[in-house]
Amino acid sequence: MEWENITVRANQYIKVKSLKVSIPLLTDDDCIEFKTKNRELIHLAVNPTISHSWNWEEWHTHLTAVLLADENIPITAKCLFEHWQTNTTKYEVAEFVECSISERETYKFRQAEKQYEMMNGNTKFAVKNYKELRANTNLLKPYITNFPIFS
Repeated sequence: MEWENITVRANQYIKVKSLKVSIPLLTDDDCIEFKTKNRELIHLAVNPTISHSWNWEEWHTHLTAVLLADENIPITAKCLFEHWQTNTTKYEVAEFVECSISERETYKFRQAEKQYEMMNGNTKFAVKNYKELRANTNLLKPYITNFPIFS
């Protein structure tokens, strides 16, 4: 199992290479915006039902940790993490390529599997796969180990 990065956009199967992420701030009408190639964030963007399976506080805490670990967010933005409205985080595809025929077929098979699970009452199938994938990858290092305090 690996991080998913394929979705459908304008009736075209695409492989997402990067995202533009926007995180609104609580204190004003401003927001944090950055571009990232973080494979876990791309996975979350193409699988939005993952967030629906968590209660709000757990999701906020989890997504905040994932975002803080992303090296593409400026340190000034990370300093405002207590102001982030993670429940309204938006993802926009920044860069993509068209999928090959085999990638498209694999994607359709995986989506059919998810649909089957959903129709049979397994509404937590995507989040279960995500948690297993996350547990089996060392993609995310603890944030504190690479926090540039004096940058």
